[in-house]
Amino acid sequence: MWTKQRFLEFVKTLNSQDWEELAAQFMAEELLVHTPGDGKLVGRRNFLDLFFIPMHNGVEEYFHPKTLVLDEPWLFVEAVLEYRCVRDHPTFPVQALNAGTTLWVDYFFLYGFTGDRIASLKAVRYDGRLTDTPAGITPGLGSRLPSTITEG
Repeated sequence: MWTKQRFLEFVKTLNSQDWEELAAQFMAEELLVHTPGDGKLVGRRNFLDLFFIPMHNGVEEYFHPKTLVLDEPWLFVEAVLEYRCVRDHPTFPVQALNAGTTLWVDYFFLYGFTGDRIASLKAVRYDGRLTDTPAGITPGLGSRLPSTITEG
């Protein structure tokens, strides 16, 4: 069962960039993914093969949730994803990225669960902006939960 604490562990693991640990702890063996408008990421596939390992070659991802609504077996999250490019990535799925830039993208996510594993994911991107990465910044979220949390 997913709780606010489990979600906090999920975000902390995601922000650690440890994709193997994220897959082992939180993802079903085969993940059903649908990203309207981003047809590249659709279907039932292994989580790591699907996009996290190939997508993040040279890009660090940090997840900044704003709103969380938990109603088993569903979890709705509104979040800003910070894609910090440390090495040029001309084939990054959202847009080509150059080292030293950060892409901030607003998303709605709907996660579906089987037991304590994420079995499905729908992601809708609704805004994005590219900035230069300031020198010396550190990842933001840490152990902070979003300000709006609802459990159904």
